Amino acid sequence: MLTKRLAVYVPSTNYNEKITKKEFEERTKKTALKLCEVCGGATVERVNGYYKADNGELIAEKINKVIAYFESEDNAEAIRSYAEDIKREWQQESIAIELNSEMLFI
Repeated sequence: MLTKRLAVYVPSTNYNEKITKKEFEERTKKTALKLCEVCGGATVERVNGYYKADNGELIAEKINKVIAYFESEDNAEAIRSYAEDIKREWQQESIAIELNSEMLFI
C-alpha cells in the first residue's frame, strides 16, 4: 500500500509572464513523466493559483498539480531535486511541492 502523497505544482508563467499553452502542457508532461519514473504513476489536476511575488505584486496563474503516491523517502528526495532543476529552467522564484499535506517551497 502506498501511504505517502506528493504533488508538484506546475506553473503557467515565467515569473509573471504567461507562457504558451503548448509550453504549459510540455511542462506538465515532463513533470508527469518524472513522477511516473520515480513513483510509478501520476495524476494531473487543473487548478487556479495566486501568490505574492517578491516585489509585492499579486500573480494569478493556472496551475497543473501533478500528483503521485509513494512509499520510500528516496522518492520524495528525487522529486525535491527535480524541483530545484525546474525552478531554474522555468525561471521561478520557487516551485511548490505538497508532501503529505505539507507545502514546501523549493
